[in-house]
Formats: sequence, C-alpha cells, structure tokens
Amino acid sequence: MGASSPKGAAGARRLHRLITSVWALALIGGCSAATTQPAGNDGVTASSESLNAVIGIRVNPTEVRPGGTLTVSPQADTTEAWIGGVAAYFDAQVSGEWVTLWGVIADEWGSEVHRFSSSQPTWEVLGVGVAYSMSVVLPVPPRIVPGNYRICRTYSSPEPTRSVYLCTPVRVVQ
Repeated sequence: MGASSPKGAAGARRLHRLITSVWALALIGGCSAATTQPAGNDGVTASSESLNAVIGIRVNPTEVRPGGTLTVSPQADTTEAWIGGVAAYFDAQVSGEWVTLWGVIADEWGSEVHRFSSSQPTWEVLGVGVAYSMSVVLPVPPRIVPGNYRICRTYSSPEPTRSVYLCTPVRVVQ
C-alpha cells in the first residue's frame, strides 16, 4: 500500500510521532516547574511567557468547566523540529504576577493533575516528547476555582538549542 493512501499516510504519521517521541525522550528527560514560592500557600512563581516566539498555541474551547477537557493546538506552521512535553500548566495572576497553580498531563499519557503549593513546589514529569504539530487533550483540574487563567506549555528546539514557554488564555466557568 502506497504512502498516498489514507492507511499509508496514517502509518507514516504514527511512525513520525514514535520517532519524534523517542528522540524527545532522549533530548528532554524529566522536568519540573519553578520552585520560587509567592506570597500565600497557593502556587509557585510561573515561568515568563516567551512573547517573541516564532510559534504559538491556541486552546479549544476557550471556556471550560472544572473536570472537563480542553485541546491545545499549534497556532503556526513551521518546519522546525519543536518538541513539547506531555505537561501543561494553569497559571493565574496573583497580585500582578503570574503564578502556576496546577500542572496537568495530557490524556493520552495518563491524565494526571498536580496542585502546586508551598508543600508541593515541584512536580516531576515523565520525559515524553510531543511534536509541536500535534494537538494534545488536557484535563481541567476538578477542583480549579472558576476564573481567568492562561494554559502554558514548554517547547524545545534542538538546532539552535532553545526553549519557549507558550501561553494562551482560558476561562474556567461553573
């Protein structure tokens, strides 16, 4: 069966995804969130958003309910080999600064939810890479407080070696 057939194309995408994941596993390894503690007991100081990045992300839907799911997708076409991990972060503004309150793992890799606090300032995440061109379905933390957040993911590129923290707004409603 040729690569131009639907089954051939799907098989090629799966193979590309597998190769990309294995390559990124070797490249990225485990990661953790920032460990600086803001005032109060909730969250950790968020990474700074990469405002001049050549790539971006979007979320669908833009309004979600606690316990639901959302999909983060690429916002730009690129031929560069950008790789993101399986984790994403729900950041909120607290006293004018961004604070990471929740970390979530994509549904395909276990749908885990982590609450950041002074007693849980870090979170070790499985080092699986996801190609930038792939959308990921993420759980919305069931105990998240309704309000305005940004959902963020980190992406890395091997040549030249660089990393970006990309965010897009999301509203959690009752």
